[in-house]
Amino acid sequence: MLHWALLHDKAADRWHPIIFRPSPRPSDDVDEGKYCRHRSSGHHTQGFPSKAEAVASMAEEQIFATGIVLAWDGQGIPATTLELPYGRAIAPETSASPAP
Repeated sequence: MLHWALLHDKAADRWHPIIFRPSPRPSDDVDEGKYCRHRSSGHHTQGFPSKAEAVASMAEEQIFATGIVLAWDGQGIPATTLELPYGRAIAPETSASPAP
């Protein structure tokens, strides 16, 4: 299952939903619910003028929301990895973190 976060382009003040796909390391335990590496695999190119519009654009998707907002300076390619639970949503009492 895929996850999504928001990418905030601070230079243009635009909000971009960004998708994360599982990309476990060979040493990652990929049982459902275990955390493993997820790589960004694309973001909404044009973005949205508000955070609310960006979130609403993802409401119909069958993708887990992470609640994460990643800052971006608008330069280069905004590729990153996150540690997210494999195959399930993030529990309300936990959070994801950028991979080392």
